[in-house]
Amino acid sequence: MTRIACVLTIALAACNGGDPTETGTDTDTDTNTTTGPTTFEDLVNTTDTPVGVLTCVPTDGTWLTQTVDTALQTSGPQTLTVLDFESDVPLAEATVDVWYGDDATGIPDASAVSDDAGEVSVTVPTCEPISYKTWTDPELDITRDTYEAHQIFAPGAAFDGSLNSVSDLTYKIIPGLLGVPIQPGMGIIAGTVFGCDDEKVEHAEVVVKNADGTIPPDLRVKFFVNKFPNRDQQDTSPDGLWVAVNVPPGLVTAEAYTWNGTDHVVQGKTVVRSFPDSINIGNIYAGFDTGVKYPAECLLAN
Repeated sequence: MTRIACVLTIALAACNGGDPTETGTDTDTDTNTTTGPTTFEDLVNTTDTPVGVLTCVPTDGTWLTQTVDTALQTSGPQTLTVLDFESDVPLAEATVDVWYGDDATGIPDASAVSDDAGEVSVTVPTCEPISYKTWTDPELDITRDTYEAHQIFAPGAAFDGSLNSVSDLTYKIIPGLLGVPIQPGMGIIAGTVFGCDDEKVEHAEVVVKNADGTIPPDLRVKFFVNKFPNRDQQDTSPDGLWVAVNVPPGLVTAEAYTWNGTDHVVQGKTVVRSFPDSINIGNIYAGFDTGVKYPAECLLAN
């Protein structure tokens, strides 16, 4: 399972400059410097040649499919480790909720609390997508609710049981890092753009849309440099990371676009549920339109 390993520190807010209390349009770096709804052209305008393998993406408007070996879709207790998003340090006394149907609504199918080593024992399926949430007692202000969608655990030796948790401090310094004020009741979505070879794609831009296909008016998409949020980066750097701020609650679609010399072409999508005042993680894979890509260990042999 790919983790977004971003080191967010207070010092970066000072290094990147900007006023985290500013309101309205983010005129520091956004191309959208006028009032009114955000448009596609405000968010996608790169003319840099993408770096990454995109040859698997169909050109006929269809999307890739995979054939899963159903014999590998089993469930059993697994040891998972909750790691702090910023430091990769194991997090004790964190609750892990798991939804087997990859939809983090309703009652979780499994729950457990991490021990002093950050480990939990919880039953999860292999070769089936799940969603999970990590959280701690909200009165302690230790972490922010962290959701991750479309996670698929491979069987056997390929099993990777690390889970993300974002600290409350990290969440609160994002406005200073990106120069975008976070509105109460909105969510943050973050992810990585991957190519056909599961390596990061450089020079991709991401658009996040509501279920009706519109772009939320106050939403801003930013990118990273060397795994650090950077308000001046206009598309994905070699780390492939992106973040969308002020995402309305509900299902949204994040689309990754690159420039082919003539047009901006969508290379992949992911569908993510945004929860208010939380971090929501969903990666984009070239050729796939839901964010669900099974590892090779789960596929039916040819």
